[in-house]
Amino acid sequence: MISLKTNSKGEYVPATGKRTRESTVYTPGQTEDFTISRSKLTDFRKCKQCFYLDRVRGLVYPSTPGWTLNARTDELLKKEFDECRERQIPHRLMEEHDLTHIVPFKHKDMDRWRNSMHQGLRARFQSTNIILHGGVDDVWWDAETEQVIVVDYKSQANKNQVKPETYLYSTYRQWYAEQMDFYAYLLQEMGFDVSGTAYFYVCNEKGEAPGFHGKLMFEETLVPYKWTSDWIEPSVTEMIKTLNATEVPFGNMSCENCAYARQRQHTEPYVKSTEENLFSIEHEGDLDHSSVTSPDGLELPNRVTGHLHLGNLKSTEGLKFPEYVGGYLWLDGLAGGEQVRLPDYVGGGLSMNGLTIAEGVTLPEHVGGDLWLNGLATAEGLKLPEHIGRGLSLNGLTTAKGLKLPERLDGWLGLTGLKSAEGLKFPRRVEWSVDLDRLESAAGLRLPDHVGGDLHLFALNDSEYDRAIHGPTELLASVLFHDPYGPELERLSDLLLDVLSGSNDVSPGNSKEMRDRAELEKEVAEIRTKGGTVDIPID
Repeated sequence: MISLKTNSKGEYVPATGKRTRESTVYTPGQTEDFTISRSKLTDFRKCKQCFYLDRVRGLVYPSTPGWTLNARTDELLKKEFDECRERQIPHRLMEEHDLTHIVPFKHKDMDRWRNSMHQGLRARFQSTNIILHGGVDDVWWDAETEQVIVVDYKSQANKNQVKPETYLYSTYRQWYAEQMDFYAYLLQEMGFDVSGTAYFYVCNEKGEAPGFHGKLMFEETLVPYKWTSDWIEPSVTEMIKTLNATEVPFGNMSCENCAYARQRQHTEPYVKSTEENLFSIEHEGDLDHSSVTSPDGLELPNRVTGHLHLGNLKSTEGLKFPEYVGGYLWLDGLAGGEQVRLPDYVGGGLSMNGLTIAEGVTLPEHVGGDLWLNGLATAEGLKLPEHIGRGLSLNGLTTAKGLKLPERLDGWLGLTGLKSAEGLKFPRRVEWSVDLDRLESAAGLRLPDHVGGDLHLFALNDSEYDRAIHGPTELLASVLFHDPYGPELERLSDLLLDVLSGSNDVSPGNSKEMRDRAELEKEVAEIRTKGGTVDIPID
């Protein structure tokens, strides 16, 4: 939607796109208290880049209309529960669910806790300058356990009946669950004994009435939820580091705000030259040439907004690539040995697992997803993109000579073929795992300052490794000296080989293995359809 800026009188005014209240903008390194709401922590977990531009750089995202009908439902429910709160009697729904020992919690600050804009539940995060806050819909009291219960009202219109056991299965409702986790955490930090079970009070309008007739009929359901706060402190700690950073972090590949910004930045005038071939300069959506093996007669547009499938192409001689590919680009059939200039911008991942010679290949400046280059044994002639949005897989490298890695990776780093770390300079930060499965010596090893996942050192004697010497300074997961998934992966590799060969020599031993085989057959078929290759690690 298009949003126009208005003032308090409803008059249209120029939109600056910047915040005017200094208290809502964080300055890296500041020591003054700064409040972070539940919704802003959710923003951080959804997309670090959007969160940073909002809270640190002060950018204002386009506004959206308020959920006035939902807000009115919440308001009326609060009035109804306040009547029971004043009399300290169970609400009618409690009686229906045999929960008469639960009543609305009576506390002098209840109205403050429910005011999300100005007050809410509040707690300082550890010994930092960050104040966490959030407005809770309601708090109930369990008279039997003498614990408070977190409650959140949800109103919706869905033709399907609400089922408590499946209510939270939808992907977007994971944020509902985290909302509960956050409120329960704040109440604990405020000194309250909080029940392990929270409740969603869901009001659903199924649309079964014969007409509107001036009213809506809601079906009410209580959905119990076992909350957990294990994720909160690591997330807030990471958020604080992001707030104090001076560089804009990478965004989430699934973030529609970031995708819109990228597309807008790279949009060109839609014109055709009458002096040149009238071939379209832009292709909307995916472009599938997975069956093409030769560039002869192949013409590509200047821009492809979706995926570009060229997985079986053996040569690019005479072929001009698009300048922009919005999705994934598959080029697993290219072995190298010729001059290749790829698109400047690839919004998704780039798969070139067949490439064995990097000399002469100009990779994109920007790869928004994973970059797969597992066919390279050396880094000779390899110049990696300035920006890689997720993982970097160089598992075929047997030497680090000439390898220049980016300063930061927002995914994993795969270097499973290296047996020595001599000459290897790691990125400063790797947000997921670092895979050094075959590293046999710690000589010359100096790991990234930050590793957000596991560190794989399966072939290294643990007596050789000293974190104080070899790093990382910050490790959010574990150092693994053996592969915990080895037997399972070996079984899956055998199963995959069987699927690829079509021999059916490996018989599933149970229902799980039957499901695994069916899933592998489906994935292999999809990869082959797109012209991709399937790599199987063989020791």
